[in-house]
Amino acid sequence: MKYRLVAVGLVLWIAGTMGPARADSEEKFDGYAEWRRDNVLIVDGQRVSLAPAGKFKGDGEATDFAAVPLGYEVSGKGTRLADGSLLASEIEAKPNGTAAFEDEVNQASADMETTWRQTGFVAEPGADGAMQNIGPLHTDGPDVERVREIVNRLVPPYLNPAAFRVYVVENPDWNAFACPNGMIVVYDSLLHAASDDEMAIILGHELTHVTHEHARKEFKDAMILQIIALGVEAAAAAVDSERAKAVIALASGFTLTAFKNGYGRDKEDQADRVGLRYAYEAGYDVRVGPPLWNRFAEKYGQSNALMNFFFGDHSRALDREKNLQREIAVNYASPVSATEAAGATLGSESTPPPTPPTKPTMPTLPTKPTMPTPPPKPTMTPTSGNLALHKSATQSSTYSPEYGAGVCVDGNRTGGWCHTNSEANPWWQVDLGGNYALSRIVVYNRADQWGAREHTIRALVSTDGRNWTTIYAHDGSDFQVLPIDAGNRIARYVRLQLAATDYLNLVEVEVYGTTPMECSTGLPNSKPGN
Repeated sequence: MKYRLVAVGLVLWIAGTMGPARADSEEKFDGYAEWRRDNVLIVDGQRVSLAPAGKFKGDGEATDFAAVPLGYEVSGKGTRLADGSLLASEIEAKPNGTAAFEDEVNQASADMETTWRQTGFVAEPGADGAMQNIGPLHTDGPDVERVREIVNRLVPPYLNPAAFRVYVVENPDWNAFACPNGMIVVYDSLLHAASDDEMAIILGHELTHVTHEHARKEFKDAMILQIIALGVEAAAAAVDSERAKAVIALASGFTLTAFKNGYGRDKEDQADRVGLRYAYEAGYDVRVGPPLWNRFAEKYGQSNALMNFFFGDHSRALDREKNLQREIAVNYASPVSATEAAGATLGSESTPPPTPPTKPTMPTLPTKPTMPTPPPKPTMTPTSGNLALHKSATQSSTYSPEYGAGVCVDGNRTGGWCHTNSEANPWWQVDLGGNYALSRIVVYNRADQWGAREHTIRALVSTDGRNWTTIYAHDGSDFQVLPIDAGNRIARYVRLQLAATDYLNLVEVEVYGTTPMECSTGLPNSKPGN
């Protein structure tokens, strides 16, 4: 009788949590603190500030709103202001700990990844429940590197990009998915059809499912229903440490179902909101979002299984497109995060910078975009890859021979570092070998306590190595990966320098840009003396 009463109580609890929300003029937000700009936190893809009379409740290091660490769980409600931000009347912040079934779901994903790597192909459950081979799995190569570069830019600053592993599978469908353990898989047909901006929207959506633990949360709800179905006493044995394999088996089946069929409506909506924020902060053009998702609907139809994966509910494609348009209207006045990626204040109404050239957007599919995409700039020739990789680098001094300037351009983002002596305004710089229109600089910092030395870091550029222009000054906050918008400035040299007396020590520096053409004839650039 006791167990029946508990089961009834669980049913009533679930019914209460799944009931309609109370009508309120305020909007709710529930996510993680992922960026901070002065008195604004980015939570659930939204810019949130606390009203002067707002209520704040915090645990751990979150002693007040200004002290909320990145990565903390943050929820609350607020009023939408004219600039699109939320002025919160209530905010609660707490550390993101390990929740129920998190370890089991992560282990299930890890087991699945290991199997796929060992067999060399990806498998998914078919209509009859049997596993089906959907294509060979690639762990390296140009396609994998392209996905890895985009993902590394998308990962929010409180997380380590190295925690996410990317793969490409050969398959004619347009598909991508991410698993709770940080595995990200993209189908090659989608990758070849989409521009980097479009892939950033897709990968941002999938990355959100991982960073916001959607699989674990969905599995928790599924397990509660399973508890009711099996009886509390039997389920208690199932989750006992001696029966952990049973739970992991359930998690394995759930994980496969999740990446096959998608998540619930609320979590898919959140993945859209936060995924747009990830793409925007990384400097991609989020305006491609609404027409991109609509193309999936046009290609596959509203009732296709793949559409169920991307949209979560067969009937919601048009509603979802409208939601994305609203997100862009209220949060992203400029189409690409040129100033915010460099740490500037949000909410600028200034004219957006020009959009760099992108690959054609799925030209074989008819579409009626709701927002026009600017034409590619005719004066730039795309340059693929990291311009700084293995280029000549120097620094103001060297702490020890193994910490030379070249370590920061060796392609290793997770180990080793260039290191100066403690001195006034120490610097590190790289010679790109020629002038480029620089789009962005990505700085990888040490993950230990010595990373705090870079709080005053500045980025400078030069065409001749003598006359320097400062394009970025850091705000004094901690960072592990720092994307800096270079604004398409023409430069050959890139310098990173501290505005303090200290050691300068960095793990890796990457520089991206395009080659400016000297003339419109397409002839090779002439060299001095020729």
